[in-house]
Amino acid sequence: MLLEQFQAFWHRDTGIERTQLAEIERAMNLPHAITISGLRRVGKSTLLAQLAHRLGEEKFYYINFEDDRFIGFQADDANDLYELLVEIFGERKIFVVDEVQNIPGWEHFVRRFLDMGFKFYITGSNASLLSRELGYSGVALKACKGHTEALLMGAAAQKHRMFLCVQDLTCPGASFLHSASLAARIPTVAAIEGNGRQYCPVGNRGWAERFPGMFHTTDGTVGTAVLNGPGLGF
Repeated sequence: MLLEQFQAFWHRDTGIERTQLAEIERAMNLPHAITISGLRRVGKSTLLAQLAHRLGEEKFYYINFEDDRFIGFQADDANDLYELLVEIFGERKIFVVDEVQNIPGWEHFVRRFLDMGFKFYITGSNASLLSRELGYSGVALKACKGHTEALLMGAAAQKHRMFLCVQDLTCPGASFLHSASLAARIPTVAAIEGNGRQYCPVGNRGWAERFPGMFHTTDGTVGTAVLNGPGLGF
């Protein structure tokens, strides 16, 4: 099964190179796990495959936990899985893992292998990747990445009692209002950060006249009370 998974992954069509690949490559030398999160069918596995081809065929192990043959697999089985991988592929120091959230307690074995000097590139649903075991202490919501994603991440951060803020840099006009509205309506959000008003003033034309308190601030606060219409308020 492991060999079959690897070969299918390696030979899959990687499509057009994603812009996010460069960002992931810049994080290669960092000591923590690199996570690729998002909703189903948005291209996480394709991005992972593009990364794998940059690493080289003989540099990594690949595991897809969405395979139904992993049903019943537990985090405690990780050592046995690693021994099988070494037997098939030899010693390697990089794990490329798809849909890790399907394994209860996955963060514990990832943390243990990280401490032993291994590198992890993993995909999964957003909420599943919020783990203090991997060093996450808070969440920055970005409305420009998707409204549903922001709501799910906000709910997960509240559940795990993590620091929560909204950070949409260089998002002008309606995009900034979207972020500010989320910040005003999601409980436990501590702050909002946005610089689109300074760096993209043209994008704010029209919106600044309608909501001056949102775009002309002098005391470090934004007047979200004006976002009082239906839905997001604007």
